[in-house]
Amino acid sequence: MNRLIIRPGAVIDGTGAPPVRGQAVVLSGREIEWVGRAAELGEADGAQVIDAPAATLLPGLIDCHVHLMCPATPCTPEEYLAASDEELLVRAVAKAQAALWAGVTTVRDLGSRRFLLRSLRDGIARGEVLGPRIVMAGPAITRTQGHFHYMGHEADTAEALRAAVRHVVDGGADVVKIMATGGRTTPGTDPEAPQFAAEDLRAAVDEAHGLGKRLTAHVHGVEGIRNAVAAGVDCLEHCSWVGPGDITAYEPALAERIVDQGMFVSPTFGARSRLTREELAREMPEPRLTPFWDRQETRLEATRHMIALGAKIVASDDAGMPNTHTHEFPLTLQVLATKLGMGPLGAIRAATSLAAEALGIQREVGAIAPGKRADLLLVDGDPAVDVRALTHVRSVIRDGVIVR
Repeated sequence: MNRLIIRPGAVIDGTGAPPVRGQAVVLSGREIEWVGRAAELGEADGAQVIDAPAATLLPGLIDCHVHLMCPATPCTPEEYLAASDEELLVRAVAKAQAALWAGVTTVRDLGSRRFLLRSLRDGIARGEVLGPRIVMAGPAITRTQGHFHYMGHEADTAEALRAAVRHVVDGGADVVKIMATGGRTTPGTDPEAPQFAAEDLRAAVDEAHGLGKRLTAHVHGVEGIRNAVAAGVDCLEHCSWVGPGDITAYEPALAERIVDQGMFVSPTFGARSRLTREELAREMPEPRLTPFWDRQETRLEATRHMIALGAKIVASDDAGMPNTHTHEFPLTLQVLATKLGMGPLGAIRAATSLAAEALGIQREVGAIAPGKRADLLLVDGDPAVDVRALTHVRSVIRDGVIVR
């Protein structure tokens, strides 16, 4: 069995603990075999050795919300429907590999055509195709002509939702995704408006849990968030707190319920959230700029308040949506570290151990510890001091294999 010894300048284990210097990590096959003081390691005994005294080793990053079949450019439902299965699958391969080169070793894809992505997920798992581990939802469940219907499975009643959950699980889904509100990228749907009542969502949650799967809900509007919380979903996607007039209508009491119920929140801060007002002004006319900026700032403030309450915020960016690319995920961690005040180590935890917990794969990945899968990222510099060091990728290791 191949063995690899890595001796970095520092190790960040992904748990939120500060970096530890003078350590070595030993990989055996696909797993982490040993972590300890480099001085105690002894001879390499024929193992491959990476000495990187100016670099930091950390777990491979986990992006909790992507759409590998989406082009990261404005795209109408008609254009999605016109694309062939082959085109969408080739795009998914390209997007997945771009994420891997950037140090993202796991992605959760939350909406794709039928179950085409299953072949890519399984091919990567077998080592036939290079890419990150994929946690797949398959087609997102939505109402008839609802948000993302062109890449989803439509259902309108509690019984139809139960059947839809069984359909996606039978198709190989790792997680169930449901569109609890409308969205901004589907004409004719309203991000403020709920698509399902709380009791109907509860039927879907019960069905998913009965089948051993988690259920995550797309929610923008406050009423949709309230319904999803009442239904007991496992994770809230976006959680934008959209109220009447497209303003942020944050409800602290509802946020406390989210925390009390132990729900994960995947806020999907994409490309525009990284920009300053001056940078946004170059691409957005003033009549749109001010309301957009105000809405974004109040949403950031709402998320900061949720963090202060103890909410389990995980890192995600909705890659595949306009201007948000899979290879730019490390930039999202800059938003978490600075604009949300999580700091570098908090942002890294949100993209490693906490993200793995949200996806239910914490026994396999998300931290540097013996017995975990060897999904690792080696970067030049110290991301615990400056999270921008995550963009200075030196090596990516996926399942014990150096892929970059």
